[in-house]
Amino acid sequence: MNRDLAIIEADEAAFPGIVNALTPRCVIITNLFSDQLDRLGGIERTREFIQKGLRLLPAGSKVVLNADDPAVASLAAVPGQTTLYYGLDLEPPPGKAVPVKACPYCQQRLGYSKAYFSHLGHYYCLQCRFSRPKPEYKIAGAGRGKGLTISAHGQKHELRFSLPGTYNLYNALAAWAGSRVLGLPADTALAGLSDALPTFGRMEKLKVCEREVIIALIKNSAGADQVLQSILKLPGRLSLLLAINDREADGSDVSWLWEVNFEQLAASRDKFLRIVLSGTRAADTALRFKYAGLSASSLLIENRLHEGLLAGLGDPASREPLVVLTSYTAMLELRNTLCWIGKGGAGDFLVRTRLTPFGKTRIEFSFLC
Repeated sequence: MNRDLAIIEADEAAFPGIVNALTPRCVIITNLFSDQLDRLGGIERTREFIQKGLRLLPAGSKVVLNADDPAVASLAAVPGQTTLYYGLDLEPPPGKAVPVKACPYCQQRLGYSKAYFSHLGHYYCLQCRFSRPKPEYKIAGAGRGKGLTISAHGQKHELRFSLPGTYNLYNALAAWAGSRVLGLPADTALAGLSDALPTFGRMEKLKVCEREVIIALIKNSAGADQVLQSILKLPGRLSLLLAINDREADGSDVSWLWEVNFEQLAASRDKFLRIVLSGTRAADTALRFKYAGLSASSLLIENRLHEGLLAGLGDPASREPLVVLTSYTAMLELRNTLCWIGKGGAGDFLVRTRLTPFGKTRIEFSFLC
């Protein structure tokens, strides 16, 4: 390829090998959450992979860290490298509980003056002198949709950005910081942010036979909570399909489901015309939902993804959006099926009836087109 620049999203465990092979000019570390516990072994082990990769960077490299994540901001600086930080300066959401997070240096509990989501925010150690570093790149403002500014080394610009969720503001800010470090003109970077659309499986919107389908990948509790908050803000009623697999690319440990705030779904049950659970771990998800206050009688459980998708789409006359929350391998299968349907591959409806596990007769439709 005749290009001067490549942007690579790296798996944490593969990061040291990638650094050793490519010697990148700039590395951006976004956040650290418990993810794929059976493979990565928790935040501390993941942090060790990243630290090892940073030590392999050549002198003169630029390292951009999320100042709002104490596990990232505390990564040890390497002599000869330039370390820069990015972070939010927004009013925190009302009623946000103060995170319980240990200082990465002395292991005492951190205090927070602002908490955005999970353990990200403005923090300080109650015991030692560790605190959130001052970021060179930041998004500031009183709200989350309007009146936001984005800045680099104090130079402010109006931010036009339409993707939902605080996590997307962090993604935008990381991209902005990286672009400025690499010398991209501010106007070019701002135009890119204003034109940003949901990417593959990240609140991605598909149009399937005049029906809107929103696909969101979930793989840890922090991300899942943010996605749930975003969909609960969508107007009107919805249908929901939650598809969780435990194949190699997903991770076999799904204990993170117990840390997700599914209770907010129970509190807003009337917003959903139907809630369907599917995938190889549908039963585990159903058990979690039971303890969240969603009884089996209020759910449809279809282990096979094909059947789960049919149940989620429901009656062909329905026009409410279908939100699909899914693990990685389930997302690939469901997304391919939806794209095939949207291109007219489904043909006519095939209608059949069957009994649900709860004895109720339901009409099902093979595909909507």
